[in-house]
Amino acid sequence: MKNPNLTLVTKFCFVFFLTVVLFSLKVSAQYNIVVNGPSDICGPNNTYLSVNPAPTGLTVNWYKNNINLPGFPYATGPILQSPETGNWTCEVITSTSPFLQSVFTQTVRIRTNQIYIESPFGTSSCNTLGIDENASYVANLAFYDFYQWKKNGVSIPGANSYTYSATSTGIYTCQALLSCGSGTSNPLSLTFENPPTLKTITANGALTFCQGGSVVLSIPPTAGLTYQWRRNSIDIPGATGTSYTATQSGTYNCREISVSCGYINSTSKTVVVNPLPTAAVIAANGPSTFCAGSNVMLSGNTTGGVWNISGSTAPSLLVSSSGDYYVTNSNSCGSVTSNHILVTVNALPTVSMSGLSAVYNCMNAPVVLSGSPAGGTFSGAGINGNVFNPRVAGVGGPYTISYSYSNSSGCSSSASAQTTINSNYTCAVPQNVTVSQIAKKTAVISWNSSAAPSFKVRYRKTGSTTYLYQNVAWSPCNATTVQLTGLISNTNYTVDVKAVCAGAVTTYSTPITFKTLITNPAVAQVENRNLNEENTLLNNSAKPELFPNPFSNELYFNSGDLSNVSRLLIMDFEGRVVYELEQLREIESQKINTSQWPSGVYFVRLIGDEGQKNYKIIKN
Repeated sequence: MKNPNLTLVTKFCFVFFLTVVLFSLKVSAQYNIVVNGPSDICGPNNTYLSVNPAPTGLTVNWYKNNINLPGFPYATGPILQSPETGNWTCEVITSTSPFLQSVFTQTVRIRTNQIYIESPFGTSSCNTLGIDENASYVANLAFYDFYQWKKNGVSIPGANSYTYSATSTGIYTCQALLSCGSGTSNPLSLTFENPPTLKTITANGALTFCQGGSVVLSIPPTAGLTYQWRRNSIDIPGATGTSYTATQSGTYNCREISVSCGYINSTSKTVVVNPLPTAAVIAANGPSTFCAGSNVMLSGNTTGGVWNISGSTAPSLLVSSSGDYYVTNSNSCGSVTSNHILVTVNALPTVSMSGLSAVYNCMNAPVVLSGSPAGGTFSGAGINGNVFNPRVAGVGGPYTISYSYSNSSGCSSSASAQTTINSNYTCAVPQNVTVSQIAKKTAVISWNSSAAPSFKVRYRKTGSTTYLYQNVAWSPCNATTVQLTGLISNTNYTVDVKAVCAGAVTTYSTPITFKTLITNPAVAQVENRNLNEENTLLNNSAKPELFPNPFSNELYFNSGDLSNVSRLLIMDFEGRVVYELEQLREIESQKINTSQWPSGVYFVRLIGDEGQKNYKIIKN
């Protein structure tokens, strides 16, 4: 059998032998190869080669046909089992110190009927392929007594050398004769191809057409060859038949290919594919539904198409009227339209307002305004909902008060009027007197519905006829506040206020009562609970009505069923008491002025015989 380690190069290294540079080479024939068995072997190979005398403890290298270089033997060891066909030589290394010393034996020939043939230059060709019986070809001499080459099992006349030059496709074998009989080699399949020739492309239709069309390009086939179609000198993946359906512009040819004989490019055909018109993609720079008086810009006509409504070819179109807008593009291959944008222009409502006077005093009561259609929104200084408050607007002007209304389409219109606020004194009896920030020895008294240069506040312990007085200067158009000090803790007080004007003094306001605290209010610790969910010992019906909730500048109290409740506290978010009301069993209703309270969350605490209850109210 052929040695699998042999390469194409090593097969031609006929004369390399062990005559390379060695520091010492003893040529005395003190070792010999012993052939144990027949040297011509037909059938099982039980022959083995050994060395005499036995090279005990020495390195033994086996070389075949003198082509194995020193240091790269075919095999090693004192015995070579089942040697292949060839000339065998053995090297015995007698010493490696101080330098390499070795002895080579004589050469012995072994022949087997395991004959191996090969073609050194491949198995396909345009002309001739040389094949050989490998062992003899490597050794450059005929090992066997007679050779007979066969093609497809038939003897080839005169083909009796260990080499043969094949010229036609077929399966080749070699039968070789040795003393014990003959052997037949492995089969070797050889292919001889037709050389490629220049072919002319034909087309089954026009070479110029619109995108989406095609043309079939073809060349005549040649047996045994392969094909590769190319566009603009670049291979087309997968296009390996004798025809190709072209759908793109370009110059096409077909390369006819022989594995062994090279290739030839066919003639060329140029295909022109005209593009279909490209549809524009238009977009709006804002909503396509809007109110009269507005517009939207439609853009995206970058290919010179025609706008359907205006006939313009401009890239953009400013639209202020309802319609279905699109662009049409045309060329020799047809027409296409862009996406459509439906523009809807909604009408504006008709709006009016009434109820606003041209002039107000800053302390005038708030007025209710009306607007048409109903459901719109008032805006401007002093506006809260549909109520205009001159005091909140403040002295000055003219102020513009507007009423805006949006219809079901979302279109808005507005109407407006102007008013001016003055600060003339009215010298009216103070109204809306309230108490807040009640502590152990202090409380804050407030009112806001009277205008005067100054006010006189009187207060006394409830039940006493002795009053204490405090004069307060008025800051025009502002709610007036005074802090009472020096009060006695845990004591009921009665307070009323009157206006003092030049040459006139009003009567006192309706008295209010309050009770100072036993201790000053402390800042409440933040509790990890919701006051609305606090457990209670009070009857669930024992909850007075405080309305509205949320509230703004006024809060109304309605006692409801309070048979077991005696005290009401309202505290801000930090736990400070801002309002206190006692003897709830004797009070049916109460108006609480909350204009000076900051916006936020307030907590209501009811205290009764069976415990307490808390809930939450909110100021806008």
